[in-house]
Amino acid sequence: MKKTWVGFFVALFCLLAVSCSQLQLLLTLTPPSTPAPIAVGTVTTTSIELSWPSVAGATSYQLYRDSSATGSFTTQIYDGRDTGFTDSGLTPNATFFYEVKATNASGSSSPSPVVSVTSAT
Repeated sequence: MKKTWVGFFVALFCLLAVSCSQLQLLLTLTPPSTPAPIAVGTVTTTSIELSWPSVAGATSYQLYRDSSATGSFTTQIYDGRDTGFTDSGLTPNATFFYEVKATNASGSSSPSPVVSVTSAT
């Protein structure tokens, strides 16, 4: 039954002027690779500038913050196409931990290595 549906969708996409090679690429897409470690830019008392290199095949990035290096990283602070973000509204002289994931239509990468940053005093 699944092969019937796949064949149907292949035919439908080809009829809708999407080239069969583009469709084949979509069908074989895999989640992106794990991003490189986050780089830290300007740090102030209330903000931290973060950036990361782009990942081949990624269409967006999700940046997470936690108060512990071994935390659950469930607080998503950014979701978008840019490879940088400034985390603002922070408490002075506090330590924050960050990780980023790359995503595409097939799913998310593993998280980048965790980076620790302390806001200025």
